[in-house]
Amino acid sequence: MHMQIQYGLSLQPRSNRALRGLLLTTMAILAMVFLSCSRTPFSLVSETHMVSSVTRYGKGGEILETYENLSIYIETEEAGNLGMQMQVTSPSGLNIWNFPATLKEMDGKVLYGSSALALPEGKYLENGLWHILVMRKDGKSLEKDFLVQTRTEKTVSAPYQVSFNKQTGFLSLQKPDADQFCMISLLSKTNTVIYEGEMQGDSLDVKKLTERWTQIDSVMVGFYNSFENRSIIGWYTF
Repeated sequence: MHMQIQYGLSLQPRSNRALRGLLLTTMAILAMVFLSCSRTPFSLVSETHMVSSVTRYGKGGEILETYENLSIYIETEEAGNLGMQMQVTSPSGLNIWNFPATLKEMDGKVLYGSSALALPEGKYLENGLWHILVMRKDGKSLEKDFLVQTRTEKTVSAPYQVSFNKQTGFLSLQKPDADQFCMISLLSKTNTVIYEGEMQGDSLDVKKLTERWTQIDSVMVGFYNSFENRSIIGWYTF
């Protein structure tokens, strides 16, 4: 089943730094594995999550794959990872992810979680109450329910037009809305992040941002679609 990147009718305000940070985090590729012991509660300060629709494009603009992705991060009162492990369960209980928490700094806060909770192509993340169980190596744990609610009907629009000139180092991007903010991640052939940040305007001189611009092989472009309550990410290979 193929999907195109889609655009909503209204977009999140440009000043919402939390959404921008979470959208960048969503573009990272992370992992799994599970380990823990007895459960004694510890304190949760905040939890944040985001659903993303991801479409990968080949060099000719053809769609290679489409899938949905869930990012979830928490902030706790206690400092330090302490071997933190997480388990996320879908409302039906049919999908369960066990993984080691990854540390991420966002807006001056230290958060723990993952951006790699994805289903196979053609499968969609369930709406409803999800559950997260967080366990530390010292035996302390916490649990929380969180609501995922996105629109099941999709808006239809053409994808971004993205190009990168490997000789001049200029990245060009055609936006459906000139004022729309978008986040970009420039990646190497091994999917290592070379640069990430907000792109303003329709072109970017990458040479001024990183000395590694000649290693750029692909770019992720993402924005938050408040109409569908999800982020839309396009992954383009040059």
